[in-house]
Amino acid sequence: GHGLGGTLLAYRFPQINVVCMDLERRPCWVTYREAFEKFGVKAHENTASVTANLKFEVGDLMSSAFGPKRGDYLMCLHGCNELSPFVLKAAVEHETGFAVMPCCLREGMMGVSTTSSNRNWGIVDDTARYALQVGYLAGKYSCSKVAAISQFITNRFLIIIGDSQNNHPSLEGNTGCEKDNTVEKCN
Repeated sequence: GHGLGGTLLAYRFPQINVVCMDLERRPCWVTYREAFEKFGVKAHENTASVTANLKFEVGDLMSSAFGPKRGDYLMCLHGCNELSPFVLKAAVEHETGFAVMPCCLREGMMGVSTTSSNRNWGIVDDTARYALQVGYLAGKYSCSKVAAISQFITNRFLIIIGDSQNNHPSLEGNTGCEKDNTVEKCN
């Protein structure tokens, strides 16, 4: 998409490589990079730039030679229609972690209808319909957690999270969270 989520991840975790992809490179991408280069702090003195671990590729994720590797982490923010299920499926098949915030999920796209042809029944509340569809995806792809951001930010506010039975050593110890046997406590 616009690349802001990837830019923030790359800055927060300078030890990992972050690749953003969309059908086009939007002007805001350059603005994000310029702002981080101007106001950000290099993680290490010998690093070429603040965003040396960040790149953008123009392409269609669903038709590219997309092949994540075991241990990668996939993030998809507001992936419309088939894109979110595509990323979830790829994450499970390639044993990667994932954080997917679905956007538009077309009625009946997943084989489940929430409306009737004569409009006598069905789920007419968009938030309830969205939550049902996200719940379906979360169950289908064995997610670890469904989280939410504020509905004041977006009406597509649910995030499907999973580690696909992998730990991600490149992120361990850098999340600001402590984990005991049952609960993750974040600062």
